[in-house]
Amino acid sequence: MFALPDRTTFTGLRNYVMMLTLLDTGIRLKELANLQVTDVLLDEGSLRINHGKGRKSRLVPIERIAAGEMEHYLLERGNLEHNALWANLDNKPFLPGGIRTMIARYCQSAKIKGIQCSCHTFRHTFAKEILVKWRRRLHAQEHNGARANRDD
Repeated sequence: MFALPDRTTFTGLRNYVMMLTLLDTGIRLKELANLQVTDVLLDEGSLRINHGKGRKSRLVPIERIAAGEMEHYLLERGNLEHNALWANLDNKPFLPGGIRTMIARYCQSAKIKGIQCSCHTFRHTFAKEILVKWRRRLHAQEHNGARANRDD
C-alpha cells in the first residue's frame, strides 16, 4: 500500500507521509487532519496533538524515517495562507473526509483482503506493533534474567 503513492508528485508525497504518520504515531484521523505546521516538532522528534480524544493535548513521538519524510513534505508544501499541515492541490486545508476517501482508494487499489482497511486500521496496526515490541523486550529481559541466575 505504501508503494502506491507517486512520491514524485505533491499529492503522492503528501499521501505517503500521511499514511506513514498514521502508522508511525497511532494518531486518529481527526488528530491527523487537525495538525498544524507548528505542531510538527522535528527537533524534538514529536508531534503536538491539540484537543485529542477527550479534548486532551499530548505529544506523540515520530520516528526518524517518518520525521525525515515529514521534513521533505514540509519543504514541498512551502508557505501557505493557512497553518494547516495538510494541503490539497488548491492550497486549502485537506479535510478529514478527503483524507478518509484517499485512504479508502489506496486500500482498494492495494486489494487488501481479509481485513477492513481504513484510517483506523493504521491505529490498530500501530497498537499491535507496540505490543509485539513490548513482548519481545519482555522475553529478552526474562531470558537475560534467567541466564544471570544460572551464572550465579
